[in-house]
Amino acid sequence: FENETISVHNQLTEILRLHQVANGYCKSDDGEILKVYAKPLTLAEMSKLSEKEAKELFLKEITSNLNILYAEDEETLRRGMVQTLKRLFKNVYVAEDGYEGIELYKNHDIDLILTDINMPNINGIEMIEAITALEEFPPPFIVLTAHNESDFLLQLINLGVDKFLLKPVDRVKMIDSLYKVCSVLNDKLLIEQYHKDIEQAYEESEKQKRILENRLKQIAYEKNKQQSQIEPKKTV
Repeated sequence: FENETISVHNQLTEILRLHQVANGYCKSDDGEILKVYAKPLTLAEMSKLSEKEAKELFLKEITSNLNILYAEDEETLRRGMVQTLKRLFKNVYVAEDGYEGIELYKNHDIDLILTDINMPNINGIEMIEAITALEEFPPPFIVLTAHNESDFLLQLINLGVDKFLLKPVDRVKMIDSLYKVCSVLNDKLLIEQYHKDIEQAYEESEKQKRILENRLKQIAYEKNKQQSQIEPKKTV
């Protein structure tokens, strides 16, 4: 943006305008922004959004094609979090312990993992270790942690955990963490797609080049054949 003093809120509003949001949005009774199939928000409407609302709206734009794995053994916490995540992500895969989390990861295309630490059977740390062992480039991790679990933080940092959220989870901080992690993830996916598009374009170009070369060879062959047929035979 040209004006570096522009507020974060105005930056997000401008990003939303440039993205030309395909569908409209509205607020639910509890203040959450929900996607509805209506006309897009106007610039005037978007300018009235708070920074939190604008960030959540833009978060929906970058997470709508992402799949998240969420591991939590406490049913009450899990139920509330799942409702929030389903409003943001394409697919939400839910595990009640680390073992289920590993199996879900193996069987689905997971872009991001949100997990508790203390869980039965296999805990969150063991699950992260198992998943990172499966992949050269594992997905980003956001870990839900309690005050009494601070001893695990260094171990989790060494495992490459991207963000930590303190329980009970503050919604604003969660949206902010998801926004930061998913923005980086989305950029990586866009770059990967860009390289794939370039490779496909190159392969298509090479294919068309081979077709053209073969066609030119065929034309030259037919022309030489016709020339040889019309040339008079030399007499001795």
